[in-house]
Amino acid sequence: MVNSYVGSRTLTQLQIDDYENKLRLSLENFPSLKSLKLVRLRENIFSTSECLPLEHLSINEVFAPHITFEAFTGFLKKFAPTLVHLEIKNCSLNFLDTTSFDFGRKVTETFPKLKFFSWDYPFDQETMHALTLYFLPRFPALEKLELTEFQFPAGMYYFGKGLDNNDSFREVFNKIADFLDSENYFGICLKLQSVHVFQRCRSDEEHVYVGYRKHKD
Repeated sequence: MVNSYVGSRTLTQLQIDDYENKLRLSLENFPSLKSLKLVRLRENIFSTSECLPLEHLSINEVFAPHITFEAFTGFLKKFAPTLVHLEIKNCSLNFLDTTSFDFGRKVTETFPKLKFFSWDYPFDQETMHALTLYFLPRFPALEKLELTEFQFPAGMYYFGKGLDNNDSFREVFNKIADFLDSENYFGICLKLQSVHVFQRCRSDEEHVYVGYRKHKD
């Protein structure tokens, strides 16, 4: 466990599960920190963190009941001027309070250097709005987008294009490609070069993952 009250003047990389809620992200504690992996993002960090010149930020899980989407994105913005790589896992919008939040409100370029963004992508309209109306317009330099846990659930339909157990991998790829075209991610992020999708589907009663990559035309 890092003694985060003291911190380190020379530490450049940190991976931590702050189960005791002691982590204080400040220039005084970590003036040289460039890469941070939070195994769990806990509630106390929202009110105690300061702006740091991070380049890489990875969040594996949000363990903060009743945190709003605005508070979560406010935490991310603390590192926006320098962030190049942002990875968010196990953070469905189902775990954040989005009540009365306007995903389509006026956008400013708040992450000018971000080139890589990875996010779990469950199949709900609110998550789609968060990605296309809130996150991506703030990433003018984005080159690679990674969508994990992307799903066409068996027996359900995603804008009229469903997936069932009889579909071949090629059919799955075609449906993902059609979906990506309809979402126009390359039109939102003009420097985007590729979208990587990790699709979960069922095969022989087991979940399998299919990797799909779409390059800019």
